[in-house]
Amino acid sequence: MAACYNDSVRWRFAAEGGQEPFVAYVKQCTSNPVVGVGRFTAPDTVGWSIRRGVLDLIGAAPVHRRPVPAEPGKPTSRVAVLDDDGVYYTSLAGEHLRAHGGEVVYVMQEDTVAPWSQNTSDYRHIRERLAMLGVEVIVSHTVAGCDGDTLTLHHAWESRQHTLTVDTFLTVTARLPDDALYQQLPEREADWADAGIHSGRNIGDSDAAGLIAHAVYTWHRHVRELGEPVTGEVAFKRHFHVTSE
Repeated sequence: MAACYNDSVRWRFAAEGGQEPFVAYVKQCTSNPVVGVGRFTAPDTVGWSIRRGVLDLIGAAPVHRRPVPAEPGKPTSRVAVLDDDGVYYTSLAGEHLRAHGGEVVYVMQEDTVAPWSQNTSDYRHIRERLAMLGVEVIVSHTVAGCDGDTLTLHHAWESRQHTLTVDTFLTVTARLPDDALYQQLPEREADWADAGIHSGRNIGDSDAAGLIAHAVYTWHRHVRELGEPVTGEVAFKRHFHVTSE
């Protein structure tokens, strides 16, 4: 059986539709429709997989390649990149800076790089790429201070500090939501009834920018709660594991 972390690989680490070898056998085992959710971005690739009988339906999440721009006219030298996001943005920024000739130091307060990537099968690929590019990785450290070209790091588990000399300090932290459209809706509230609109709710990235998984959850919750009384709790049942002594 193939390693699970190769089952669904991001565009940074494999070709589009890289998980096909792991799912191609499924249609031979069932007469039911086979649905896949994969790293497909081109309509031709989606159609090709369906015509060849690999999948019957594909939920394709488009990939937006957004490189981190280097400051024009300023050569990149030693850069410390703080990962306060925990997903993949920081490693992507580090790769970009390294490709532009920078000496990159990756700093993370958790014990592993990009800790959330362990839930999305990306961790091994990210860790291997950073090692291959020669990115210095410092985990279990928080940033205690930044004074000019001196960055002070504090060990997360031990009462000690040390300093780094850097030219640039890049922080990857929270993303801000863009709810401009939602904020404009009340201005047209008088037109809602004629358009068949009964209410409005701000969800997804417009409410709190996050992963695709977070956006899917908020949509799922919103649909489940439509027409239900507001109780302060989710309107659907959740599974809780309870252990007894």
